[in-house]
Amino acid sequence: AGSPKRGATLPDALLRKWHTPDPPVYIPNLQEETILAEEHSKVFSQLNFVLMLAELLSDLAVSCGAPIAALMDASDERCNESVRLGLLVQAMQALAAGLRLAAHHYRSRTLQPTPQVRNVVSLMNGKYKWIVNESRRLHEAGVTPAVCDKILYEHAIELCQMAAIEELFGDMKECERRYMSAQVLLHSLVQRHPLHPHHRTTLSKYRDAVQRRLNCLKGPRKIMDVKLEAGIS
Repeated sequence: AGSPKRGATLPDALLRKWHTPDPPVYIPNLQEETILAEEHSKVFSQLNFVLMLAELLSDLAVSCGAPIAALMDASDERCNESVRLGLLVQAMQALAAGLRLAAHHYRSRTLQPTPQVRNVVSLMNGKYKWIVNESRRLHEAGVTPAVCDKILYEHAIELCQMAAIEELFGDMKECERRYMSAQVLLHSLVQRHPLHPHHRTTLSKYRDAVQRRLNCLKGPRKIMDVKLEAGIS
């Protein structure tokens, strides 16, 4: 079979193959004068989570396509275009679900168009457009997306290992950022369907262990606080 014709859109199967679950609910600490309805805070936190997940996936995809990565380790299974497209498709689907969520709650007036909300939605839109264009380019070149769950798991473990080293040397800001990134990836894997119960239990155990480490570092606070202070959201 030849390469897909230019101008072809991504097949619907790519959009249907990955089930996008509801992200976890993190309620940010707002100043008293800016406290809004609980539903608004809930949705805003979900949008922040989706944006963070999409940024992690797209950043990893970019690193997979970097020429220097292939030169350094040609045997690394992450250094190929199929993996890159697989990661981009997951990021695209997460953002699409997040944007639909924002639109639904805005129409139902449970999400207020605050400056923070407009900024997050703008970032999501910009990231989504870039990912769609890059995914279309790879698809038109005949690239098929790979299943990337194992790669995401390994990357999350690498982030935890690097965080532990940074904690040892006292770089707490970077340490927290990496732990938080690892936890977001692990949580996204826990929510995959279908997933063997044993794998779900193991992933949940690792995710919860990362959360306990974050609590030890910064005290028992909501995850959203750590994420904001780490400069991730």
